[in-house]
Amino acid sequence: MTKFDKVTTAWFDAFSRYPIDPASISEAARKSAITGEAIAMTAIKAVEKCNEQTGKWTLESLGRAKQVFEAHQNFDEFTKTAKEVTSASVESAVEHLTAYTEIAKQAQAESTDILLGNAK
Repeated sequence: MTKFDKVTTAWFDAFSRYPIDPASISEAARKSAITGEAIAMTAIKAVEKCNEQTGKWTLESLGRAKQVFEAHQNFDEFTKTAKEVTSASVESAVEHLTAYTEIAKQAQAESTDILLGNAK
């Protein structure tokens, strides 16, 4: 007899003392699958929103970079444009990071609702 057989026998002996309802196991597996699907859909929705936000931010940044790199007649004009673009980029970063925070908060709230709903 191998060690595996001994372990298997010990498990069967231990659990044979406790009544197990196959329907409850099936129901638990069903609820787990539903919860997993709902959590996955919440995550996918959050990732989609983050990608949209990233696209917006990228397009804004490229537009600003274009302003800076356009040919300027003199150094003062270039300096002024660079200063304006830098200021606008900082403000934009705050707005976009706030949007990412809101997306994360919403995903967290939805996930919590899902998990608490299944705990009932």
